[in-house]
Amino acid sequence: MINWLLSLLKSGARPHKTVELQARLVSVDGGNVDGEAEFELYSNDGWELEAEVNFRNGAQATPLTLWLNNREVLGLVPDDFDESEGKLSSRRGDQLTVLPTEGMRVDIKRDAATILSGTFESHPRFR
Repeated sequence: MINWLLSLLKSGARPHKTVELQARLVSVDGGNVDGEAEFELYSNDGWELEAEVNFRNGAQATPLTLWLNNREVLGLVPDDFDESEGKLSSRRGDQLTVLPTEGMRVDIKRDAATILSGTFESHPRFR
């Protein structure tokens, strides 16, 4: 992260976002959990993929995985509160095995069971 900031200061270029996809993730069985996933692409600075799952009404946060088009892409780790979250970024050298696109299915799984599902949609300012 520090190297990325230093490179921006040296070049003077600001990241220019060209794509922002968001998915609202809803429980497939009405459980005490919801979430969101977001993909951002920058013309001069790579990409980021993030996901966050919120556990409500005392439900315990657990390790989860994010799947895109039936392929496992990202592990989500519980935090100290009531969320499990994860992030991939080209700035850190992470690899993305599936390129997110508008209309792509997004699933969150616990072990082999899908607990949340949604679809990537373009953020309104990029439509």
